Amino acid sequence: MKHFALFIVALLIAGCTGNGQKAKGDQSIDAADCEKIMDRNGKTVERSDTILKEILGEAGVETGKSVTLTIDYELQRLGKELIEGKQGAVVALEPSTGEVLCMVSSPTDNRCMMKPYTPGSVFKAAQALVLMSEGIITPETHYPCERGFRHDSLCIACHGHASPLTLTEALSQACNGYFCHGFLDMMNGGKYGTVQEAMKKWREDMCSFGFGDILGIDLPHESRGIIPKADYYDMVYDGQWDGQTILSIAIGQGEVMTTPLQLANLSAIIANRGHFHIPHVVKEIRGDTIDSKYISAQQTKVSRYACDAVILGMRLSATRGTCWTLSQLPFEACGITGTTISQGHDHSVFIGFAPVDDPKIAVAVYVENGGWGAKFGVPIGGLVMEKFLNGKLSEASGDFARQIRMQQIDF
Repeated sequence: MKHFALFIVALLIAGCTGNGQKAKGDQSIDAADCEKIMDRNGKTVERSDTILKEILGEAGVETGKSVTLTIDYELQRLGKELIEGKQGAVVALEPSTGEVLCMVSSPTDNRCMMKPYTPGSVFKAAQALVLMSEGIITPETHYPCERGFRHDSLCIACHGHASPLTLTEALSQACNGYFCHGFLDMMNGGKYGTVQEAMKKWREDMCSFGFGDILGIDLPHESRGIIPKADYYDMVYDGQWDGQTILSIAIGQGEVMTTPLQLANLSAIIANRGHFHIPHVVKEIRGDTIDSKYISAQQTKVSRYACDAVILGMRLSATRGTCWTLSQLPFEACGITGTTISQGHDHSVFIGFAPVDDPKIAVAVYVENGGWGAKFGVPIGGLVMEKFLNGKLSEASGDFARQIRMQQIDF
């Protein structure tokens, strides 16, 4: 499968440009070297198609073979249209297999897996899984949020909503205060003896989701992202730190960095109730075998109980929380929004999956400088889910997709 790595990259990346000519000594292949390229539905992909642009490759690929990709060509086309005129990424996975259904970046480079971002509030879904699995909180645990978390001179603001909240309510509102309190109870509560040991356990659980390392997708140049270590904070703060010192990572800010691919995988983990399959873009190569690692399930360190509780919160978000527009879809979807701080306008982030009881698609959307997560992240994610599950967009959704396409963001 590694032979097809760079060959497939350009197929996936919307906006890839070039003159299509090879440099002297370049042995990379183009589409003509393969007998046939097909998407997951058997659609033959022509090398002249505008979705493909330039096709890159590397030496070592035998000619005359047919390759079937996991990509849904029409879904890829929709993702490209929705992210046009913006900067960011859209990734969709099939939770039960890890097959990549859609992987779109804009404007040119592969932000899906090469560029780590601050995840923002969508990271609270991962926090909830860890806090639940470690016994720090239960679904009934209440924490206050008076427009944010406040302690002494420290203030981490939040939007207005009811207080105190349960876990389900906190996820539905993407609440900052709740997860600050929960994270502090894990770091400073004494269960692990020292804050360093608490941090090591927190990181161990987070890394089981595939954060802080490459997932192992069958494409090159995947970024690891960052899940900070206790040793790092010992060095920065000379050993004098606690949970409050690093509280920003409780809400997906600070040193935590993830790729859109890793966020889509988080959504797939929740959809699968605790496990995932390594994402991959090659479904079949005639005359060759697919690496068995893409078939085996990867178990995380979180419990089914924790996943069920997070799903309830993400479903509530989709019906009357920050993802409420998902309630208009003709199936039951789950989601959580993120709005990450940046220079200029904030970034718009979303992860979700559908249907809730039999998940077929898990999505991550990241739109740089797009504002609230509900402004671009949720609508784009909802349209991608609808297209895949229904095979087409409704008339109203089609009109909405055209409106989103027309909205460009100046950088």
